[in-house]
Amino acid sequence: MNTTLPNPYEGEPYTNPFIQRKTTSPGKLFFTVGVFSGGLALRDVTLWVSDGTAAGTRQLRRPLSLDRDPASPVFATGEGPVPFSSSVDHLSSEPWFTLGSVATTGQVGDPRPGSLGSLPDGFARLGNRVYFFAQDATNDYQPWSVPASFTCPPGLTDSE
Repeated sequence: MNTTLPNPYEGEPYTNPFIQRKTTSPGKLFFTVGVFSGGLALRDVTLWVSDGTAAGTRQLRRPLSLDRDPASPVFATGEGPVPFSSSVDHLSSEPWFTLGSVATTGQVGDPRPGSLGSLPDGFARLGNRVYFFAQDATNDYQPWSVPASFTCPPGLTDSE
């Protein structure tokens, strides 16, 4: 397969896309693409999925986290949803998941309600649960978990 992903910043200086992280889930490759803006900050980060064909390669979510850590977390947990960290406003991040399509991509929850994100990370599966850590309203990192077979709660899917 030889596929060229679109670069919405093509022609602008210092906007070179790069693969940040990748993970696999049965039959699918998930990867994040970052774009630097000429400094330390990222200009854009997107989540993609591929089945190994050009036709089966598509963008799932934008924007992901633009935090100083230039690698938005995306984790395989075996069969089922692939959790990742995503942003709604390019500033804060919350826990999200995908099953490989825009329709099956959504926010898991909001551990830290309000305008500040919970900065989730460290997703790991143990038995029938997926654990991660995220900041809550006390500004401290706490352990969180969801069923490994979780699905998107109604109303939280973003159809971008």
